[in-house]
Amino acid sequence: MNQPSEHTQTEQALRESETKYRELFESSRDAIMLLFPPEWKFTTCNPATVALFGAKSIEHFTTLGPWDVSPLLQPDGERSADKAPKVIRQAMEDGSHFFEWTHRRINGPNFAATVLLTRITLKGHTGLQATVRDISEQKRTEQTLRDLSEFQKAILDNAGHAIISATPDGIIRVFNPAAEHLLGYSAEELVGKQTPAIFHDPQEVVTRTQAFAAELGIDLEPGFDVFVEKCRRGLPNAHEWTYIRKDGSRLTVLLTITALRDPEGTITSFLGVASDITTIKSVQRELTLAKDAAEAASVAKSQFLANMSHEIRTPMNGILGMTELLLATPLTEKQRHMAHTVQQSAASLLTIINGILDYSKIEVGKLQLEHTDMNLSHLLDDVITLLSEVAHQKGLSLSVQISSSIPPTLRGDPTRLRQVLLNLIGNAIKFTVDGSITVSADCLKRDAEQILLRVTVCDTGIGIPPESQSRIFDAFAQADESTTRKFGGTGLGLAIVKQLVRLMGGTVDLESTPGLGSTFGLTVPLEVRPDNEIASVIAQPEHHPATLHGKILLAEDNVVNREIAVAMLELLGCAVDIAEDGQEALTAVAAQPYDLVLMDCQMPNLDGLKASRLIREQESQHSHRRRLPIVALTANAMEGDREQCLAAGMDGYLTKPFTVDQLHHALAPWLKQAA
Repeated sequence: MNQPSEHTQTEQALRESETKYRELFESSRDAIMLLFPPEWKFTTCNPATVALFGAKSIEHFTTLGPWDVSPLLQPDGERSADKAPKVIRQAMEDGSHFFEWTHRRINGPNFAATVLLTRITLKGHTGLQATVRDISEQKRTEQTLRDLSEFQKAILDNAGHAIISATPDGIIRVFNPAAEHLLGYSAEELVGKQTPAIFHDPQEVVTRTQAFAAELGIDLEPGFDVFVEKCRRGLPNAHEWTYIRKDGSRLTVLLTITALRDPEGTITSFLGVASDITTIKSVQRELTLAKDAAEAASVAKSQFLANMSHEIRTPMNGILGMTELLLATPLTEKQRHMAHTVQQSAASLLTIINGILDYSKIEVGKLQLEHTDMNLSHLLDDVITLLSEVAHQKGLSLSVQISSSIPPTLRGDPTRLRQVLLNLIGNAIKFTVDGSITVSADCLKRDAEQILLRVTVCDTGIGIPPESQSRIFDAFAQADESTTRKFGGTGLGLAIVKQLVRLMGGTVDLESTPGLGSTFGLTVPLEVRPDNEIASVIAQPEHHPATLHGKILLAEDNVVNREIAVAMLELLGCAVDIAEDGQEALTAVAAQPYDLVLMDCQMPNLDGLKASRLIREQESQHSHRRRLPIVALTANAMEGDREQCLAAGMDGYLTKPFTVDQLHHALAPWLKQAA
């Protein structure tokens, strides 16, 4: 059998090659077309070309040249008809040429494309194969990325906070202008060259290493890991740090670090945002210093008030005590009148002192309310009884009306409510020349747990001008100066009333017409005690027996106060021994038994508080010894004094100045009463 000739084999190979080329040509998704000189028109093209350029058919497309499917101008401003011959010539010289070109669809819009011109020889003719790919979408994506990049750069460049990004191993990769301004370094100095350690305080890093290691329960070495270990574990990572500027100065920043991860969760970088809080920290320090100074001033004020209370009440105790004892002796009518005048004047002075102390306690937030049972009817009767003599002397009618809807037993602070009522009714009597004062109490609202109590004090007095009513509840305020000159007073009473009622959760109000009178009203919530919980109702003051049985040790350093206390104790029927300081009291207690110790708190050598503690320690060491009652005797009247006395082991508390009745009330729980 004859073998094919070499010529035949070559022809066969060419046909196979042409077939493969034709198949590739026809099936390519890129637009492919052939151009030959001298006109450089398209001689053929594949179906993808027809689709890309919007031609009617291959035959239609092959009637065109490159300039027919190009806009007048290319993006660089050069005419397409002038630029096309240049790229053709370069491809013919170099064998190929790849470039971007703006094409135009037939009767359609322009689009960006890449063009590869390849020199070919076909059937003895040399020309070019043009492969065109539409890159419009790619261009749009690139533009979107450029826009995004520019947007991100704008954010970084204009951010008010320092933004610093680092690679997973700690090398700085982003250092925005705010960071440059904050730290004094340029991005060029740090990006790709340094870690954030360059502007951190090394000692602070060591300290935080120890703290974070303990917090996370891991071993941690000083270095970049200290800043980012929490981020690696998905934990919040915002802390205050000290930055050191390039010039060596320091500032405090709040640094928030976040780990940036790829879709697989791998950390690609760390992003830190630092806010300069140096000014804020400075303000905080100043506020703290101011707060400490204010608290120190408050403590100093409280101490001053306590000292003033002691210093004023001590001689007041002498005046009132001696006056009470004097009035208990045989006196002529004139002597009794003078002694009674001294007693009333001293009582008025004590009221002013108590008002100032109360206002000061309210001002510094140290006045605490009680929460005990009370009977409003009995409380009002007590107030009216105290003030009725004054009203009678002025020829005034003083009456009280209590609604039957008010429950018999309420819970609140009877002492402070009594103080408010005494003040309002006392003012009404003071500022009323003739006529009447009417006190009314009613229940505005009631449920199972509480009532809303409304009490009004209506007088026919001088009234208050409208321009003065808005400030009548201010401290040291009165209607006008003539009021102070004519009627007296410090102007603190109504300020205290307002604050006390506010502490009770209520309000106080006023209606007044000059020349006709005034009506002061208060509205306060009070707790209602269910009938099955009422163990006892606060009753009217009892009349105690005149005498008590007991041997008393009086520990008091002030001679006048000793004399008064001894006289009152003997008047009550008690036997009295004297100790002039806490040390003498300890010796006396160890030497013989007493029924009660009346212990002054402020004494030289050993004060009453320390002496009480030592007595309690001695009792704890001798289990057979009974607990000796100790009643504090103090000229202090500030909030917290009672608690200090009880904490020292004392059992009761009596404030100077005191009356015989008050002394009896303080001692009676621990002493037997005479038959």
